[in-house]
Amino acid sequence: MIFRLLVTCMAFAAVAGSTASADERADCSSFSQPKCSILLSTGITMRYVEVGPSNGPVVFLLHGFTDTGRAWERVLPILQRLLPRHDIIVPDLRGHGSTSMPAGADCPAAPEACFEWGQFAADIIAFMDARHIPRAAVVGHSMGTLVAQELGLSSPRRIDGLVLVSTAAAGQEPAVGFVLNQIVEGLWQSAFLALGYSWPDGAYDLSPGVAVPGFRDFIDNQWVLSAVAPSTFLDELRSAAAEVPLGTWIGALKNIYAADNTERLRHLRVPTLALYGIQDDIFSRADEATLIDSLRAAASRGGSFWWKQYGELPPGDSGVQTDLGHNLPQEAPAGVATDIASFLERGRPTRTLYHTDFPEDVQRVVAEPGRALIISDEE
Repeated sequence: MIFRLLVTCMAFAAVAGSTASADERADCSSFSQPKCSILLSTGITMRYVEVGPSNGPVVFLLHGFTDTGRAWERVLPILQRLLPRHDIIVPDLRGHGSTSMPAGADCPAAPEACFEWGQFAADIIAFMDARHIPRAAVVGHSMGTLVAQELGLSSPRRIDGLVLVSTAAAGQEPAVGFVLNQIVEGLWQSAFLALGYSWPDGAYDLSPGVAVPGFRDFIDNQWVLSAVAPSTFLDELRSAAAEVPLGTWIGALKNIYAADNTERLRHLRVPTLALYGIQDDIFSRADEATLIDSLRAAASRGGSFWWKQYGELPPGDSGVQTDLGHNLPQEAPAGVATDIASFLERGRPTRTLYHTDFPEDVQRVVAEPGRALIISDEE
């Protein structure tokens, strides 16, 4: 999920791989080609990109809210070079990108009932079952980390490790509440009702742009933002976000805002790495303290964790981004790929600090070995 609302405070590997041959999926190994498709037992038709040997350890990369698998495009080629033995699968999650919307009879009237974390996780398990994948590592970004957490908590025997990029134990942030209550169920609801649509069932499959004046301007200038990521890449993510159906906006946002794994994570047994950007404008340092406390408790019960900070400049009062923030896969793809690979192969992240070259060039990311702030149960 990539957003900074300007009007608010928001302004290790699997033991076996899939059975598909490389030839069978050669046409979906790039984001520039049509994605592969699989009909899941959950009723979702999931689209995905896949690279690497079909018999290798499996890694899933799960994107954030209103993103698609393309959010990992800058990370994927680097990760593939670092993990050449691995089968890396990058799906569009339910209701995002070219993956289908949940089609249950009750979904249009109550979208939140069809975007629960157990349902997102069930899609991934159904994918694994259909492809005869016994175990996998799961990497998530933002909303994708809530899916990853659910997989680690509810299906630990299927999950070898978790990498949580820009995550927290709970999603009850003021920025999330503002978007849900003031934007989606405020301004947008009024716009749809004014045009005669029933809410939300009459607009479940529609882009908000159908009825909301200035919607694309909202996406371009208040939703998909980063001072660090390349603008051309952000344009691709903006186009994808503009196509997300209203049912997904409502259903996923309500579940993000209701999410609270603070206590459940204290019982997590899956090895976990969390990566945090110092200028994350969604999850605060207080959120990270809560997350670390939960992971420490889990470690005392037999789990293990590492937490690593990206960036070194705390947020300033101006609200202008000067260092790495919430969107680490887009802003520091080489660092994220390197730490994922290190964790999956060696059980720990690198000690390299990644930060911007501010004030010289905020889009240049500098790597300084041995300087990263790391917290772990092993130290």
